[in-house]
Amino acid sequence: MKNALKLFGIIALVAVIGFSMVACGGDDNGGGGGGGGGSGSGGVFALTDIPSEYNGKYVYGFQRLENGSYIYGFTTKPNGSSLSTMYGNGCRISNGKVNMPMWEGLSTYERYTGNDTTGLSIQIKDSDAGYWEATTLQVKNWRGTFRNGNASASWNDLQ
Repeated sequence: MKNALKLFGIIALVAVIGFSMVACGGDDNGGGGGGGGGSGSGGVFALTDIPSEYNGKYVYGFQRLENGSYIYGFTTKPNGSSLSTMYGNGCRISNGKVNMPMWEGLSTYERYTGNDTTGLSIQIKDSDAGYWEATTLQVKNWRGTFRNGNASASWNDLQ
């Protein structure tokens, strides 16, 4: 029984490491990409044509929706009971692009699957230490429509 529990623990650890390595999908050549863990599948915000000076840096996204909820672009499921205590990891920029898994919520979070025309504040930060901990290097804004939680944009389209 102990050996079975050890084996299960090792398998779970390998799965967590594997999912964390592929969560943002920044190295693929496609426009979509997959998200991190959490409940169910959800949308992705794909950003391309990011200046090379930001390769290796991290992207975070957030916006308040008309219904009062928030959407976030983080690698992992956010946690925290309020906006000021919310925590999530950024998505690494690679080859001038990044795919941010989108989440929705304020005190509980689920993958975002909405169809909203909204803005998105996109922040480039120096690390994936967490939204509030990382130093902001650049802030850009996007306005467009999410379909089933998905949207895409070129850096050149941001304001």
